[in-house]
Amino acid sequence: MAITRIKTTDSVFTAFPGPAFNSDTSGADTLIVDPAAFLIAVNGVGAFLANTGAWTVTVNGSIVSQNSFGIFLEAGNAAVSTIKIGVDGEVQGGQGGADCIFLGSSASLNNAGTITGSGIGQAIDISAGGAHTITNSGFILGHIEDISGISNDTLHNSGTIQGVINLAGGDNTVTNSGVITGGVLNANHLSNSGIIAGGLGSGDSDDTVTNFAIVGDVIKNGIIIGAIHLNEWQ
Repeated sequence: MAITRIKTTDSVFTAFPGPAFNSDTSGADTLIVDPAAFLIAVNGVGAFLANTGAWTVTVNGSIVSQNSFGIFLEAGNAAVSTIKIGVDGEVQGGQGGADCIFLGSSASLNNAGTITGSGIGQAIDISAGGAHTITNSGFILGHIEDISGISNDTLHNSGTIQGVINLAGGDNTVTNSGVITGGVLNANHLSNSGIIAGGLGSGDSDDTVTNFAIVGDVIKNGIIIGAIHLNEWQ
């Protein structure tokens, strides 16, 4: 078990092949990136999180890859990892076709800062089954997709997501009180009191959509712009 704290004076910028951060022990490990500190890789992953135990990651600075994943959580981790991005924190993926954050094992991701995928690509890739919870009160640029199609995913959004949410397979829940500007696909349970532009689509399970929320004594109606196709798409 180790705690690694990246202070401003410990910041890493590397142009060599390989991650800017790749340190772990045989147990649970912690990575903290302080405000104004950074991990930047030109030709590798920003932070590689090995599958040797649960990770606790706090980003109040920057984790960036110019040509690969910003954060890569390796598959095969039996424990549940926690990743928190603070209000001033940012994670950015590269322009080489890689995505910003890869969740290869079960994880809880809480973003109050900025997550930026490469171009119009993926901001967050979910893989390898298990359970994943994403809570966003910040800004996410890029798609969020369950590429394995077998995990159980939960998304709570009160911020802004500019991209498509595609939670294929599993038992998936989306709660939105913010703005999603790409549509939502394959959410078995959707509760919307915000704005979803891009419509809804789902597979062949029994899905539910609630387009309002009760906040105290007030009913807040949601807005869905675009076509709604339930029990049709996958």
